[in-house]
Amino acid sequence: MAFYPSYGNKFLALKSTLFPDGELVHGFGTRIRFDEPTDPPAPERECLQELAPAAAGVAWLRQIHSTAAWRVTLAGGDPVYRAGDNDAAVAHEPPEGDALLTAAPGIGLVVRTADCFPLILFDPHRRVAAVVHSGWRGTLARITSRVMDQLIRRFGVRPADIHAAVGPGIQGCCYEVDHRLADMYTSEFPDTIQPPAGPRSGPRLDLAACLRRTLLDAGVPARQQDFCPLCTACNPLLFHSWRRDGRQAGRMITLAFLPGG
Repeated sequence: MAFYPSYGNKFLALKSTLFPDGELVHGFGTRIRFDEPTDPPAPERECLQELAPAAAGVAWLRQIHSTAAWRVTLAGGDPVYRAGDNDAAVAHEPPEGDALLTAAPGIGLVVRTADCFPLILFDPHRRVAAVVHSGWRGTLARITSRVMDQLIRRFGVRPADIHAAVGPGIQGCCYEVDHRLADMYTSEFPDTIQPPAGPRSGPRLDLAACLRRTLLDAGVPARQQDFCPLCTACNPLLFHSWRRDGRQAGRMITLAFLPGG
């Protein structure tokens, strides 16, 4: 499998060959645009309109580095969010959380990242999709496994049918962490900590390797996993990066959309 560039009228996005557009419209955003931004700029909304113009509704989250996942349906063209297995916990505005799931065509599922990893999960047989925001907290807590559990319980998904694409995030080359966090990851994900790059630097964390292990442990076959190898921190022309730019960093959107709604 491989990632490839998708050139729109205004934006450059990355896509995975795992997902034919006729089955799942998707895109991993970059910071590149081909026109002058609006005033005030609204690149995320414009990118959504370009990637999924047929979307009847767009579902967002107030991301908090948690393991909270919400199932999304449409009501009157607006997204309705339901928390986990609790059908009574309903929200009509973007709730706090870090993953969205749906089996309903016509809903654009969106997460935003700037070093954390975006994931898209898709079952082409049951036509169920999910997007996940996974930083160091979510990865350590195995948010992707929790989303997989919901896909199995709520939609009857078989792990062997899941296709998983992991978009651009900060790679081990740039993700220096303190020894406390390195020890936590060594306990949960052995062999994912790399040695310091120099005498004054700390250990480096390979989050992509942790996500690969999580997907394998959840039953997703390696041949149905696709990882973007590009690092957000050391590709400033392509990506926003919190580690590199701090509070000045923008955000990139990841979108998944089941056509046919």
